[in-house]
Amino acid sequence: HIYTPTLIIFSPLVSIVNFIANNLLRLIKVSPQQYLHDNLSRDELRTVLAESAQMIPPDLKEMLLQMLDLESIAVEEIMVPKSDIVSIDLTQSLKKIAHQIASSPHSHLAVYKGDIDENFLGFVNLRKLINFSGDNELSREHLESQIQRPYFIPESTPLAKQLENFSNENYRIGLVINEYGKTTGLITVEDILEEIIGGFTSMHSFNSLDVGQETQNSYLVDGDTLVRTLNRKYRWKLPTRGAKTISGLLLEELKTLPTVNSSVQIGHYSFEVLKTEGNAVKAARITLLPPPRAKGHNRTDH
Repeated sequence: HIYTPTLIIFSPLVSIVNFIANNLLRLIKVSPQQYLHDNLSRDELRTVLAESAQMIPPDLKEMLLQMLDLESIAVEEIMVPKSDIVSIDLTQSLKKIAHQIASSPHSHLAVYKGDIDENFLGFVNLRKLINFSGDNELSREHLESQIQRPYFIPESTPLAKQLENFSNENYRIGLVINEYGKTTGLITVEDILEEIIGGFTSMHSFNSLDVGQETQNSYLVDGDTLVRTLNRKYRWKLPTRGAKTISGLLLEELKTLPTVNSSVQIGHYSFEVLKTEGNAVKAARITLLPPPRAKGHNRTDH
């Protein structure tokens, strides 16, 4: 079962949490056995974490909070946007498809014919297609025989529910659709697990992240960088309701098509558009602004 390794990985964490929770209850003179069969609400679990702040490393605490937040985060908030989906179009030449499969860093690719909204066929596991070379060339018949049936996910599905759905339905990847049945993105089991452990260990998520620190307080970012990713990596508080990428966020805030050198302030962050392509922002500079000084801060009493 695909979740067995995950359960093994997290079993030490469960033991740690149980140890901390039991000792915290004892400190406030409450027997852990009293709550053995009780189900704590999400708010109650948050309270336990807050009370045990001195006993839990900050990164571990953040990961536990991320787990509690899965119910309040929708699939659409962490999915790969439609524009960034790497997929196979069966109308392309077999040579081009073979090259795409051989050079892809992904384990699964979406497959469609002509239009992903109108004729999405499913997903293909690339590991089953890696043994074609020389006389054993890839054929369309073999490729199509390996396509797994389509799996669609409503974009409003909570992450906790979707993780359960992946397990129950034996899938690890799905195409995200909106209320009109149109494709809006793609999500995998790994995306959800990364949402949980991303703050605890960020090596996988940020090795390929296109963000460069320019100065102590300024950063260069790609327009398609996810807002939630920046918040998680740098502990920022950029708005996550609405647009999912930096490009989308700037389009919302500018309220006009972006142009090079356009700028806008969002909270304590200043954004400057550095590069555009079509109607999208391709690169931007984010500068962290100092917090506003309290009134009378510079006053000298005599």
